[in-house]
Amino acid sequence: MQHSIMHYFARRKVSRFQKPKFNFTKIFKIFFGKNKNIYTGPLTVIPRLDLGGSLMSSKEGEVTKLLKEIYGEPAAPPRVELDFVDRRILEELLKNAEITTVELAKKLKVSQQKVSYRLKRLKDARLLKQTWDLDPDALGFEQSALLFINLKDLNPRRLRAIHSWAAKQPRVIHSASTSGKWDLVYLLASRDLEDMERLLVEFRTQFRDILAERELIPLTRTFKKGSFLELIKLLR
Repeated sequence: MQHSIMHYFARRKVSRFQKPKFNFTKIFKIFFGKNKNIYTGPLTVIPRLDLGGSLMSSKEGEVTKLLKEIYGEPAAPPRVELDFVDRRILEELLKNAEITTVELAKKLKVSQQKVSYRLKRLKDARLLKQTWDLDPDALGFEQSALLFINLKDLNPRRLRAIHSWAAKQPRVIHSASTSGKWDLVYLLASRDLEDMERLLVEFRTQFRDILAERELIPLTRTFKKGSFLELIKLLR
């Protein structure tokens, strides 16, 4: 590349208390604009929400209809009623995910059998899932971004293909359909901007026939990385 990524950012030093003023449109054009293999369509700005208008456009209605045709109506999970013991268990898990049933029983002043029963009930109801997470920075994946996508010439086969690609691509951490301007949004993780570029080339190559427009927004700093367990605070 003619311009070094590190040199670009070195010229734009920002103090820890100063709000970054990076022009990501300029960055995108510098690093990606001269590569003919990369989509260089319009880089649009997300408009402000008009609270007096509708969130649904006619185009979005088409996408929603096609998603329902492929996947059916999303099944609503069963509603789980939580009592004081359930909420206290979830609060303690929020503080320490590796706490044992013995420790939970002591904190809640109930029997270990009761704690085990409640945990099993919460898991069976799909309210509580046990999983492990990683710190991407520790693995060298320090660049993350949001990729917003609009599609064209939609058909079930190609829509399934794009969802399958996202499901199998390790750099796509989260994918979802959206309401409003964009059809899909992906949370991406990569080692650096060049690694991100390779991912975009792969995406552009495979789906150029249905890709109408996109916007890539690099994330510069994380201020909070929470868990859905925090919602338990709202149930007090």
